[in-house]
Order: sequence, then C-alpha cells, then structure tokens
Amino acid sequence: MNTFFIFLSTYNLLRLGLGFNIFTVTPEIHTDLVAKQPQRNNSVDTYKHFSDVMNEFEMLGNWSNLCNISQTGRTDFNIMCIIKGNSSIKLSEFRDFTYRVSSNIRFDISVTCEDGIIYFPWPFRADKLHRIYIKDCRIKDYNTEFKNSLIDQIPDTIKFLQMDNVTTILRMEEVYDSLSKVNSPITRAAECGPENAIVIIRRGTKTTFEDMQNNGLFNFSTALTNDKHYFDIQKRTCLYDNLEVFEISGMNVDRQVVDKIVQVNVAENLKVLNFSGNGMSDTLYKLQGWRLRFPVMEYIDLSDNNIRDLPMIRDFGMTVKETKSVGIIDLRRNKITSLTKKV
Repeated sequence: MNTFFIFLSTYNLLRLGLGFNIFTVTPEIHTDLVAKQPQRNNSVDTYKHFSDVMNEFEMLGNWSNLCNISQTGRTDFNIMCIIKGNSSIKLSEFRDFTYRVSSNIRFDISVTCEDGIIYFPWPFRADKLHRIYIKDCRIKDYNTEFKNSLIDQIPDTIKFLQMDNVTTILRMEEVYDSLSKVNSPITRAAECGPENAIVIIRRGTKTTFEDMQNNGLFNFSTALTNDKHYFDIQKRTCLYDNLEVFEISGMNVDRQVVDKIVQVNVAENLKVLNFSGNGMSDTLYKLQGWRLRFPVMEYIDLSDNNIRDLPMIRDFGMTVKETKSVGIIDLRRNKITSLTKKV
C-alpha cells in the first residue's frame, strides 16, 4: 500500500499535477482500452458545410445521444454533454469525427457527469478541439496514451482546459505500462499537456484504483526508480508561450509539481498562478526573484495552505518592466504567526 502512496505523490503529481486527496478501491474492471490507431495532422475535409457537420455528429453513437451540438460562431461549434448513470463517451470517437471536419472549424466541449464515466486519455488531444471543460466526472483510460508517440502528431489546439472535481480511475497494469523505461519514455504530450493553452485549471482532482488486488503482479519499486532516473535524464522543458492562468488547487500537490512550473518550464506570459488549498508549506522559498521568471505576473494565490515562514520576497517589478511594478502574493488562511522586522 505504501508503494502507491509514494507513487501518486511522485509520478502523477510530477507529470500532470494531479491531486491525491482520496484513495479508494472500486471492484469494477474495464479492459476496453482506446485503440491506438495512427493519427494524422491534417483533416481529410470529407465535409465542410456546417449542416454536414451537424448531420455527421448525429451519427456519432453515444455522443449524439448524450450531447447537444450547436453552432456558436461562423466556424465554431459548442458540444454540451451530460453523462448519467451507466452512460459513457469516448474521446477516440470524437477524434475520428474531427479528423473528417474542415480545417477552419473548431469545437468547444463541456462534459458534466451525474455518475457517468468518460474514456478520455490525457492530454485530451483531438484536432480542432479548442476548449474542454470536465466537471464531476470519473475518467478511465487516463494513462493509456502516455507512450503513444502518435499523439504528439495530433495538432495541439486546446486553448482552455478546466477540470473540476474529477476522479481518475486507474488500473495497475495501465499505471505500470505508463512509467518511463529504457528507450520508452513518456511523450511530450503526456508530460506537458496542452502547451498552446491560455488557461489550464485543475481543481479537486483525485485518483482511485479499481483493481488493487493486482498489486503484487507488478514490481513498482524498481519501476518507480527507473522512471525517476529516465525522467531526470530527459529534463524536458515545457514551453507555454500563451499561458496566462495556471491553477492546481484543492488537492495535495507534490513539491516537484511546483518546482517544474516555477523553476523549469517557460511561461513568460503567466499572469495568475494558483496553488491554493494544496497543503503546501515551503513554496515561498521557490519564489525568490519570481518576477524575473514571470515578468507580467499579477497574482499568485497561495491561500489556504500550511505556510509558516515568510522569507524576503522581492518583486523586481520595476527592474523587469517599468510600467508594471505591483504583483500580489495571496497568503490568507495560512499558518504565519509572526513577521521579522526585515520582512
């Protein structure tokens, strides 16, 4: 059992910023993994007219039964889904649909679950997908494409990604196979997520296993050691050129997640950084000279954590940008009991 607590706080958090608030076991086992079919960069343009898009969507199995599609702009469509009971939808089916759509069209997806399940492999890559919002859902197949290099070939079109109160349901084999091994690292898509995004928000994400009885079938201790080794060797830097809002809140976040976005990744246009409600205690020490890394940062939210000490944090605002000298670090509802005269 301890192995998996260590695993979730080092692997899932490091790679994807997932939280680990609740650890449960479910008896249900699902083996219908998304087929890893070759993906292509360009659309076939099988149909271009908006009426054709609507008609083709009606042929899309569960998507057409559980979702409503509407045209919201000249080239934009909005898909709203409510997944109830035993119902489910698969991202692979949506990919097949968007592949046939004219290249000037884009889609926004909003999925709300009422005890339903969605089969969405991270990082939800699908051509022409512009915005994705997932709320109250259980997600399966989450790790199944971590090493599928073909996913890197699908255009990274997501601009807005938000997940609220989402539970990822994992299988032991799926997790084991997704760990980096010799000549088999996880892909850039899996590690970085949507690099072209403007907003990335994850709130209250948690993880559960459905087949804990298979614990003894896999040597996770060795696999985790190798995974960390190859991850450190790779030292991939994610480039978020458009990112303005990055939030991971309401969960227990490993310090390596904080290190990566604060010290390793490049996000020079980041304006809002939110790590509230994550039980963190030493984050402030990583923000020394924060304005030098984030020249246009306006608001860092570290409220509702366990921060006790307040080090000297310099703004450097006038040094970096003469017209922008004020930045706010929100430390409300922490455990700071005293301040030094210097601070």
